[in-house]
Amino acid sequence: MNLPVKKIELVLPREGINNLLDDLQSKGFLEIISKESAKESTPEKSDYDIRLSEIEFVLSFLERFKPKEGFAKNLIYSFVPEKESFKEEELREIFNSKKVKEAVEKCSLLEEKINKMEARKEELLNEISVLRRFENVSAFKQNDLKKVDCFVGSVDIKEKDDLIKSLSKKNSLYLEKGSESPFLFNFALFYPKESEQDVFKILKKHESKEETVFWSDHPKRALEKREKEVREINIELEIQKKEAQKLLLFSPKLEALSDWLRWQIEKEEFLKKSEETKNYVVIEAWTAKDYVPEIKKTLKEKTNNFLIKNLPIKENDNPPVILQNKGVTDSFNIVTGVYGLPKKNEIDPTPYLAPFFIFYFALALSDSGYGILLAAFAFMAKKMFKKAGADKFFNLFIFSGILTAIVGFFVGTVFGSDILENVRIADPMSDPIGALLFVLALGVFQVFVGLIIGMVWLIRSGKTKEAIAGNGSSIVFFVGAVLFLITDEINFMISGAISMPLIAFIYSDAKSIFQKLGKAFGSLYGLIGFVGDILSYSRILALGLATGIIASVINMMALIFKDMIPVPGVDLAVAGAILVIGHVGNLLINALGAFIHSARLQFVEFFSKFMEGGGRHFKPLSRKGRYIEIIN
Repeated sequence: MNLPVKKIELVLPREGINNLLDDLQSKGFLEIISKESAKESTPEKSDYDIRLSEIEFVLSFLERFKPKEGFAKNLIYSFVPEKESFKEEELREIFNSKKVKEAVEKCSLLEEKINKMEARKEELLNEISVLRRFENVSAFKQNDLKKVDCFVGSVDIKEKDDLIKSLSKKNSLYLEKGSESPFLFNFALFYPKESEQDVFKILKKHESKEETVFWSDHPKRALEKREKEVREINIELEIQKKEAQKLLLFSPKLEALSDWLRWQIEKEEFLKKSEETKNYVVIEAWTAKDYVPEIKKTLKEKTNNFLIKNLPIKENDNPPVILQNKGVTDSFNIVTGVYGLPKKNEIDPTPYLAPFFIFYFALALSDSGYGILLAAFAFMAKKMFKKAGADKFFNLFIFSGILTAIVGFFVGTVFGSDILENVRIADPMSDPIGALLFVLALGVFQVFVGLIIGMVWLIRSGKTKEAIAGNGSSIVFFVGAVLFLITDEINFMISGAISMPLIAFIYSDAKSIFQKLGKAFGSLYGLIGFVGDILSYSRILALGLATGIIASVINMMALIFKDMIPVPGVDLAVAGAILVIGHVGNLLINALGAFIHSARLQFVEFFSKFMEGGGRHFKPLSRKGRYIEIIN
């Protein structure tokens, strides 16, 4: 349901405004509008901003030392992060806690120390990688030689022989070979400083590359020293990391403090968007009409000295869209949210898409075993992640799993086997043409429903002519086409095809005869789009067949491996592992496909008949935390 939105003005007493804002923030009913006459926000950061920056830095630092969660848990947390519960008093205690402040300071020192050690370690490892290439060189670079200089570097292995030949023509040169790789020849070359130009011409000719690492000791000893220092750094890093891991105990409190600080900053921003007098604060806000009584009730608990005034919505205003659904339909807001919100004057599509989406999802899986397994997984996840407040998310898959089990019962399959063959009503495998006609009929029905919804909504919006010329003419054609399919009487189809452009012409709001003709022929051209829309529903059959075929193959593989392994017990274990891994993997992949493609049919083929979308989300002053939730 798309709730009616109101623009209101609140006049609140300045005394005790923070307590009033706390109560309003806990309800999440007001999106503040910045008043033109409101005071400009100052660029200086508040104490809350500074504290939040510190906490975010510490949380980012400690994240490096958290134990890794399993893949499945991480996947679920990416959708529904688990949240701890805190009381308001506990949050204020954390804010004033000396131990928390000390933990933040200690984290800052640890981060600086660890970063320095890791930077030094990286530098040493780079030097070690170079020194290992010259480990066998007996001479070493010295910076106190007056007449001799040294070049340490490498050359392409193809240039090795030519380089050595060119250098051998010069006197007083000493070349030592380093290690060789399939691509590089490493060497150290000592030469008189007076011959530097001639030597560098030769080196340049063969494209030699100089190493920048300098060592003042034998390469092997220099290498040992650096390796020893790396070992010492590693030991010290482990000690410091263990110290950091001890501070992980403060993570829940720091996360809670992060959310609490954000809420305080939001309240400060709230006040910056308002007008203030000596005794009052004046606020403009968006809210739902249904929220106003609750706002009054909340304010009356603290004071009777307030005023709520309705304001007119101007043409250039951009009010938010607030959707609210109850019962089973509420879980399908997730699907609508993927697409986006309807415009302020459009209908909420959620109640209409819900039955179609869940039925298409079930048809795309169409296996009782997978349906039961999906519902069970979703139910267990709902209990396991109860603190995440993701009941709607998991309920969506519980409902989908239950309906999938029912559809699979009538199709007669359980984990790809024909156990329920005796109660089977339809078999897409043996009768794919019949199954295709069934899903295409579903497409016709849903597109027809979408056209009716769009027509009714346009009429309610006062656009009767547009409704009849557009959706109305298409509905007449659909009725004719359906009657033709039922009765095999071609006159129904012909009547619908003639009526469609005629209605579009008569009820078009175009001013000239040529524009009216354009609308009429345009309606006929739109039939091509309808055909494409309806054919898109064949993807449901394709997904259902793919799920069943893969499940059957998994069963066959399990039987083949069981027969191949002669050891009793081992054969059953291997076959069981194949069945479990194969069917769970097949369920996850095809459930994802069922969700995506069922949603796509709603977004592209259904929504386009009555909704444009593009509504703005309601962004109220609220206490929606990243990490925590408030309990009374």
